[in-house]
Amino acid sequence: MQPDTDVLVVGAGPTGLTTAIELARRGIGVRMVDKVMPRPYAESRAEGLHAKSLEIFERQGLLAPVLEQGRVLAGFAFRSGGRRLGELSAGGLDSPHAYAVLLPQSEIERIQIERLAELGVDVQRPVELVHMQQEGGAVRAHLLAGDGNHSEVTARYLVAADGGHSVVRKSLGIPFSGHALQGAYVMDAVADFAAEPPPDRGTFILGRGGFLVVGHRPDGTYRIALSLPAHDQRISADRPTRDELQMLLDDFPEMEIRLRSISWSSAFFISSRAVDRLRHGRVFLAGDAAHIHSPVGGQGMNTGIQDAVNLGWKLAIAIQARGGERLLDSYDAERLPIIRRLIASTTTSTKPLLWHNPVAVAARNSLLRLVMRLPPLQTALFDSFTGFSVRYRSGAFVAAKRHAMGSRGPLPGEIAPEADRGGRRWYLLWGDDTRHQLLIFGDPSAARDRALAWAQQHCELVRPIVVAVQSLADDPDVVLDPTGALRRRYAVTSSGALYLVRPDGYIAARSSAVDDVGPLATYVDAILSSTGVRWERATRRSPANGRTFTGRSNDSSGSPGRFANSATRRWRCRPT
Repeated sequence: MQPDTDVLVVGAGPTGLTTAIELARRGIGVRMVDKVMPRPYAESRAEGLHAKSLEIFERQGLLAPVLEQGRVLAGFAFRSGGRRLGELSAGGLDSPHAYAVLLPQSEIERIQIERLAELGVDVQRPVELVHMQQEGGAVRAHLLAGDGNHSEVTARYLVAADGGHSVVRKSLGIPFSGHALQGAYVMDAVADFAAEPPPDRGTFILGRGGFLVVGHRPDGTYRIALSLPAHDQRISADRPTRDELQMLLDDFPEMEIRLRSISWSSAFFISSRAVDRLRHGRVFLAGDAAHIHSPVGGQGMNTGIQDAVNLGWKLAIAIQARGGERLLDSYDAERLPIIRRLIASTTTSTKPLLWHNPVAVAARNSLLRLVMRLPPLQTALFDSFTGFSVRYRSGAFVAAKRHAMGSRGPLPGEIAPEADRGGRRWYLLWGDDTRHQLLIFGDPSAARDRALAWAQQHCELVRPIVVAVQSLADDPDVVLDPTGALRRRYAVTSSGALYLVRPDGYIAARSSAVDDVGPLATYVDAILSSTGVRWERATRRSPANGRTFTGRSNDSSGSPGRFANSATRRWRCRPT
């Protein structure tokens, strides 16, 4: 069966749109559908983008409009019983974006949709997936448009990003196991406060049996979210009146919130649920379609964005026939442990916020005061919210640790660090390249040349970047490190070092010496062998510098493109 498109993405929320952008900017064919029209500005549950998502958006060309239209938050202020507990600051994050941004989900989606249109992909809506089946190496999807027209599309793969009530998940009969914790309300309102909340901080009020969160929205209104005490019978409606919501806010007297008007409100259950597998043949679940959890920490939308980035580069490499089933299986192997830990941690951190017992509440508040006073604990807590604590510790596509470097330097499975906050961004350096980036730390030598030669032999998957004190004319891509900041961050010794960085910015493999490509070769061979295709090398000479290198080619132009079915494939890379 000849597919109509490479990937069909179902659901045009932040997760689906991030997936589509990741694929489209790498030249992968994408078709995207959503069963509803764009959500109104006022009806956006998710609002906050954490630092890791901001780095992803910078890479995708979305950061400027997000910062222009959003409100930057430097942290969160915590209060309880009329007393200040402290502030949780984002300033200690190891990121060029040590802050959060408050922006309605509707606006985030609008920015993403505009970027996707620049890449040649339009969201088709209202178009609903009616049913689907996998057959003949493709997914056949039956669609129903808002005007009643039926259509059919076949795709190599389908990404289900259609939310907590996912039609795709239900059609596959996939269990969504978990439980509800407690009810909650969220609203956007014009309100008066006895003490105005700080505009550059979110405000977190801890009561007895519940919590309240307040944030300034870019349009001048306030986003207010509050838990509904267990067994509370005062309100039963999904759309409560202003007076009913005011009654709930009166449970937090220290803020003295007086609602003037409400533009939108919604009731929901704080729930924790997840699937047991993310991949089902040629169908992949992502975001809320795969997992939901407590909103504490604002990690829901941000986790879905990280799902999309992890999946996007793997699908791109598989479609370009440079990786195969084992690579795609690693989406499950890497993201499911993260999701399970996230559900456990958010459930654990939510329960103390709902305590009633005065002794327990006093102990909770004392512990929070201690955390707020110790910057390392603040940073560790913020790391867990933002996604910087995510580590991919095992699997075929994170190489085993090399103990020769001891505990010094970043390990495989960790994010490749920048030199400093003001330094050159790795993401901006390698742009839309689907290849892995090989960071070569070493002075000009035969050993460094051997590392370069190995990278050129695997140029369909690896792009070499030399980290040098000064630029040399015959070097490939060079990052200057005149102060040695990068060498210090990567714990490079006189023997040099090699770091292979995945397209999602995580370290795939490392070596403690510039002439030891062993751990890198093991990793790359795992990707190539997962295709089930025999590769044949082709050698040619660069007309620019006369160097000869070996590569694998599918066409003479060096463009990845799509492969015809064949037993042997050849790849030629452009000269460096």
